[in-house]
Amino acid sequence: MSNTNNRLTSVIAAESMAENARTIAHVTGGAMTGPELYEFLGELKMMPGRVSQALIQVSYGLELSLKHYDVYQDDGGDPADVVTETVGLLAEAAELAKKLGTALEAAQAKIALQGNRGRISNAVNQ
Repeated sequence: MSNTNNRLTSVIAAESMAENARTIAHVTGGAMTGPELYEFLGELKMMPGRVSQALIQVSYGLELSLKHYDVYQDDGGDPADVVTETVGLLAEAAELAKKLGTALEAAQAKIALQGNRGRISNAVNQ
């Protein structure tokens, strides 16, 4: 697969992930039981580690671009300085993603032992 195909695939995958997060935001908000949340978090907690890895990998790719392309800044600045700053920001984002994953895993562990006896007959799903 060429670099162009990899780039396009990565953009499409990122777009898909953003749309999936949007869907999750739209379908959540009503009553959710502990067991449902446990299952949801079991899937969701996988995402931050994968995002962290992708951010590290694109940082490396951005650094490589300085060796493989004639890079310039529209504002006349030094491309290497901008890459260095961008890589630092992406490293920070990668660490935050890892923290998110740790927090989701802790939340899943906390709710793990909760159950329910069924729906309350007069409850409204809000």
